[in-house]
Amino acid sequence: MKRVLILSVVFCCLLSTVVVAEGPFASMSLEESLNKAKAQKKLVFVDFYASWCMPCKMMDATTYKDPKVVDFLKQQVIALKIDAEKQVKLAGKYHVNGFPTLVFLKPDGTIAEIVSTFLDAESFLQLAKDAIAGRDMLTRFKQGLSKSPDDPILHALTANALVSRGQHKQAIDHCMAIVKQTGLDLVGAEVVSLAAAQILQLAHVDPQAEMTLNKLHQSAGSAVLAQNAGNAQIALFAAVHAMNSRLPEILAVYDKLLAAKAKPAYLQRVTALWRGMLAAGNREQDIIKHMNVLEVADRLLAVLPAKDASSASPSMFDPAYIARQQVLGMVFEYYRLLTALEHHADAAALADKLLKVEESAAVYNVLAWTAYETGKVTDAHLVFARKAYKLADKKDPAVADTLARVLHRLGKKDEAVTLLREKLKSIPSGPERDMLERCLADIS
Repeated sequence: MKRVLILSVVFCCLLSTVVVAEGPFASMSLEESLNKAKAQKKLVFVDFYASWCMPCKMMDATTYKDPKVVDFLKQQVIALKIDAEKQVKLAGKYHVNGFPTLVFLKPDGTIAEIVSTFLDAESFLQLAKDAIAGRDMLTRFKQGLSKSPDDPILHALTANALVSRGQHKQAIDHCMAIVKQTGLDLVGAEVVSLAAAQILQLAHVDPQAEMTLNKLHQSAGSAVLAQNAGNAQIALFAAVHAMNSRLPEILAVYDKLLAAKAKPAYLQRVTALWRGMLAAGNREQDIIKHMNVLEVADRLLAVLPAKDASSASPSMFDPAYIARQQVLGMVFEYYRLLTALEHHADAAALADKLLKVEESAAVYNVLAWTAYETGKVTDAHLVFARKAYKLADKKDPAVADTLARVLHRLGKKDEAVTLLREKLKSIPSGPERDMLERCLADIS
């Protein structure tokens, strides 16, 4: 759930709210916690949550039960949990626009670090230790930009961090730096779409930025039809149309390119960058016809940032890791398309390419889950699901859920039910048990 919560009362009223203790979390007002933090020279950690938020419940059931996290929250910070929907004004002060929002505060009440996402125990501890050491993400992203000033992903990460802190004007500047770039590859062009959306969402802060974006959009439209647009212009033109719910117009422009017999290489770039709109218009066959999926995948995987071999669990806040996940996400989209259209040979070839760059439980699981979601499960996908389960040491409930569903889809209901019942014995309560119980109900 995304929304901006507006601060409308004085600071002292906000600080008077008393927070109920849960586990390692303190029972005191924010004002009291800041005073205690000042005396003890610590940071205050606040988890802004919502009662309906599943990632929040997952953190309660897993992250905040981890012994190392519990010890950290008790010893290293003053920890509070605040229901953002009951304390709207306080949540507004700290720019809560998603759940959970995790905020580290200095004793003077200013933000040391803030993120809106689920974190497992290892990622949480890494973020927390960096916050205490003064290595906040915004500072690190800006340092990265000083070395690579044109990196679209670093600009996007910096913009997101600024939005989290309510610094919308500066965020727009970084988004504008992305959409004005030329010479971007397909990965960089994907970021253009996100930046354009961010500018439009923040248009009330800087109307001039919206006007500039619209001029760039018009110029991009002319370049697209003239068949001399770069990847950034192709992505920008479609992104602004999509944000304004103008899908038919995008499809009409695509048809004009087809009628004009655009050069295959150019049409492939347009198709790759507009694949989401084409799919939304039920034009998946055009994607397959005008884009060599395996060729584009090869090009993407060739620039895939290397996986950090020194860490079993790489930092989810590392730009290189984020870039890697973005590339893999794009290739997984192609796999979904091939699977849904039952191009099994090409899908198998693409799966092989993915597994050559990363043979992990996560990759095997996504391959199997994708087939389940498309309703096109084959024996090959059962092999993927079993491999994922084995590589995860038969411990990951999400992987067990995938395997059970794939088994059921292939007519192996008894094996699926047995698997789920065995897993449920080791999970007494919490969101993970809820997930497996839903799966059991679905297949029974």
